[in-house]
Amino acid sequence: MNIALISPYPDLHAFGIRTISACLKREGHDVNLFLLPKQFTERYENRTLNEIVNLSKKSNLIGISLMTNFFDNAIQITQKLKENSDIPILWGGIHPTIRPEECLNYADMVCIGEGEEALVELSNKMEDGHYYHDVPGIWFKDKEIIITNPIQPLTQSLDHIPFPDYDDRTHFILNNGCIQKMDMKLLNRHLGGTYLTMPTRGCPFRCAYCCNNTINKMYPNQKPLRKRSIDNIIKELIEAKKLLPFIDRIIFDDDAFLSLSVNEIAELCEKYKNNVSLPLVI
Repeated sequence: MNIALISPYPDLHAFGIRTISACLKREGHDVNLFLLPKQFTERYENRTLNEIVNLSKKSNLIGISLMTNFFDNAIQITQKLKENSDIPILWGGIHPTIRPEECLNYADMVCIGEGEEALVELSNKMEDGHYYHDVPGIWFKDKEIIITNPIQPLTQSLDHIPFPDYDDRTHFILNNGCIQKMDMKLLNRHLGGTYLTMPTRGCPFRCAYCCNNTINKMYPNQKPLRKRSIDNIIKELIEAKKLLPFIDRIIFDDDAFLSLSVNEIAELCEKYKNNVSLPLVI
């Protein structure tokens, strides 16, 4: 199945949507990733929107990732797509997770919570022509009726999730006012020499100001904090250095890195020094 994934974020690391793309490709789906860096205070030019319409016209499903501050950008893209095609549009990310009903005023479906398993199941069912409005983790709007489904359980084995998709042969980027085919030169310029990943997922705390407060309530009796094995982290970074030879530092960007035990951190330090040996930001 042909799937278009759209990221409106200025940060091209886009860890979540790149991981979703990798999961879908592993299942045999054809995925094009559109990276449309734009500040959330700015809107897309009509030329850019027309290019998105043209480049995604052969897709069977279009997914858009958004945080709350990119809500208006997602609406702008979605409305332009709907004016020109009947391709179903799915929103995912933290804002649809927290406010699904609001997002279904614009999107045909929303993904709630972690999306890897939900998106794979949805895409497989759509491709096979099976009924898909019962996929856990996905809510749908059918005319004026909202179809709610239970949430997918949290993925506990993070090592089984593929590494983020950096295959520039299927990626496009908004650059200098137009959408261009991605290449290593453009990727280097926009990443600024950094590679970002996440050794852990989730947070054990429920601070009132944080979205994890809401997310943890969505998964009662489940372990919110999950860790990747040290070998899995190191393997990703070794592959990243080979694929992206321009990177000169690594960023660990998660909520609970220091939940690793002293022994796990010692193991990571030793293997990182021996196999990666780049400046590290946590």
